[in-house]
Amino acid sequence: MKYMRRWVPLLLVALLFLAGCSAPELPEEEDLATPAPTPTPTERGWVPDPTVTPMDLGEYVTPAPGARAPQIHAIDRVPLSFEPFEYDEQLGVGFERPMTWERVLVGESTVTYYEPDDNIQSREPVPASIDVSVSLTSSAATLQDADAKIEEVLKTMAEQYENLQFSSRAQQRMKHLREMGVYVTFWIDHTPDGQEIPITMRGRIHVVPVDRKLVLVRYICPADFNTDYEAVYRRLRDTIQMR
Repeated sequence: MKYMRRWVPLLLVALLFLAGCSAPELPEEEDLATPAPTPTPTERGWVPDPTVTPMDLGEYVTPAPGARAPQIHAIDRVPLSFEPFEYDEQLGVGFERPMTWERVLVGESTVTYYEPDDNIQSREPVPASIDVSVSLTSSAATLQDADAKIEEVLKTMAEQYENLQFSSRAQQRMKHLREMGVYVTFWIDHTPDGQEIPITMRGRIHVVPVDRKLVLVRYICPADFNTDYEAVYRRLRDTIQMR
């Protein structure tokens, strides 16, 4: 529980994934009170993913005339190692994930993996995390269902975080799942406990309809975004399989 304060804000969104994972319920009696307005997210045009590696400038000394400027090296990071492919019995899907990332079960249909404090790859004191969720639908799931699921998650994030922005929708398959899926890239501002200045974070939500299920993968990381985080998402996306 030592590091709970750092990743609990990110886990809140995973908890709210469960709203779409249970069987449909009968509608409740309409509440006549005026509901609070929902923050309106901002949609961006599609932009390609950057592959920027943060650089540590260190103590820079202006070179003398004619001298070679000092070489700037990338931040030293512990290379990520991945667990061998293994099925998650709780979800009924299998995938590869970082060996050092810790697992948290969120209800019956969502798991979250997050960076431990001693292996954060970012400059910021906030761990990256990745959520995997499998929810049931009442009939064969479609791309429209996947798009509606993304809309539901974005609406929840707009209520939880500041300055939510997101790209246009695009379609892409997860390598071993048969059906086409829908994804969106997003940006948010997150203020960690004990800090006053928000940290810009980014990530992706990818949902694929498979038979009568929606398979959802969402990752989020500080927006100084390096290739390590992208590698985690791509490895999971390219290895996930249904049992």
